This record gives sequence, C-alpha cells and structure tokens, in this order.
Amino acid sequence: MPNAINIAAYAAKRALANVDKGNLLQDMLGATGELDGQTLAIVNTWFQRATDTANGRSNSKEGLIIHCSDAYLNLQKLDEGIYVDPTNGARVAVPIKREGNKATNACGNELQAFAYTWLNGAAIVLCSDGPVGALRNLAGNSIESWRTSGDLKATSAATDKGIDYFNSFLSYKILHELMHATSLTQFNGVLPDKDPNGNVVGELYGYHQITNNPVGTGANRAPPPSANNLQHNADSFALLGVGWYLPQYAYVRGQLNRLRAANRPPDSYPNQSPASDPSPL
Repeated sequence: MPNAINIAAYAAKRALANVDKGNLLQDMLGATGELDGQTLAIVNTWFQRATDTANGRSNSKEGLIIHCSDAYLNLQKLDEGIYVDPTNGARVAVPIKREGNKATNACGNELQAFAYTWLNGAAIVLCSDGPVGALRNLAGNSIESWRTSGDLKATSAATDKGIDYFNSFLSYKILHELMHATSLTQFNGVLPDKDPNGNVVGELYGYHQITNNPVGTGANRAPPPSANNLQHNADSFALLGVGWYLPQYAYVRGQLNRLRAANRPPDSYPNQSPASDPSPL
C-alpha cells in the first residue's frame, strides 16, 4: 500500500509544479498540453483526495480497508453479482459475466481486484482465488526500486510495452482501485460520454483503449475518447501516476524515454511525506 500512496502523493504535488516532460498528461487525460492548468488542477484534486482516502483523512469515518481475499463477503444475488459485507452491511456489486462461470465468490476467478464504498468507509479487495487475481498474478517488483537504481531502457518489456509495462505491478493495481475507492461517482465502471455511435462506454484499460491508438503510434493517430471520459477513468490516473513517479523518464506516445539528469523533475516535492504504513503492498 505505501507504494500506491507515495505515487498518488507525488502526482498531486507534481501537478502543481509545471513540469513539461513527455505527453502523458495529454494521452491519459486529454489535456491540451502538459501545462494545461485546468487538467493539472483535476489531477491535483483527485490524487490529493486519493492520498487522503488511503491515509484515513477523508470524510469517511472508518477510512480505507484492504482485503486480501473475498471470502468474507456473503452472496446475495449471483445472477446480478451482488454480495454483502457482513461487517457493515454494504451492498457490493461486482462486474462479472457469469455465463459458463461456476464460481460463486465475488472475484469469480476472473477479477484482479475491485473496490466498493459505503456511508462511512471504503474497501479494496485484492483477489487471490484464481490465476488472474492480483495477489497471484501481478509481479512483486517494486516501482520504488526503479526510482533510485537500474535502467528501464535496458528492460525489454519496459521498452516493448511502454507505459503498459506497469500493468504487471501490484502497486499500480492498488492505485487503480484506490481511485475507485476515493469516489465511485467520479470513477465509475461506466464513463459519462457515449461513443460516436451512441453506445455506452465502459471503463478503459491500458494505453491502447485510453488513447484509441497502440503504443508508439505517431502519424495518422485515431481520435481519442473524450477528455471528459478520460478524466473519469481510473486507469488513466493510475498510469499517469506511475509514469510521473519515475522522474528520470518521460513517456511520449506511450513510449519510454530517459531524461538527462539536468532535465529531470525532482525526486520529491516540499511537504511530501512518505507513507508510513509498514505493510508490503
């Protein structure tokens, strides 16, 4: 958990620092440029709220709870994916298509993780029931280690996948779910604007869906989703936060670029305290 909190705290501060490196803000949130003040204000607001949620400083009296299994949830309506948290009575809806799926638990051997809220708190469930579950599938490598040592440019997966390389990190997934836990109104599973054909748009995952273009696409780029949709999309914020958290690098069209030392943003900003939670997540 500390990694995800540190990423959110750093991104909230960086959004106030006028850093013009790469074009990740444009790609992830539909900004007009990396110094787009209106979009940067949105970034600061939501990452600060996410930090407050994780640190128990939000309006929620019970704060944020992280579960490493869904076993505590009670099934209410399988066909609708409805469960109940017996500790607080919260109604939990999970987005699983149950056709052909015999699992009756909330993660259903299909989900990596999910989040839900109730009047006085929020929870993140990290699935561990099947091979796709976040606690069984995602790499244990720490994003923190790339801030101080090593060279991502020498890592073939990082250069081949670009910003999507971090989809395999647990701290990225926790940050994604933290955005949902911060506000399921802002970061819903259904985005506010319909597509050009009038179809409802669900949550977008990864660079290709978020930008409507594969990593590295230069000329003849397809039009991206609306900025309004991107600014309500949890994965847009998770990938932006992770990309910004590595100040020695910048992402252009989703591709990794290493910055010269003199051109790098600072490793930390004033009044940015590291997370104190000793848990390994």
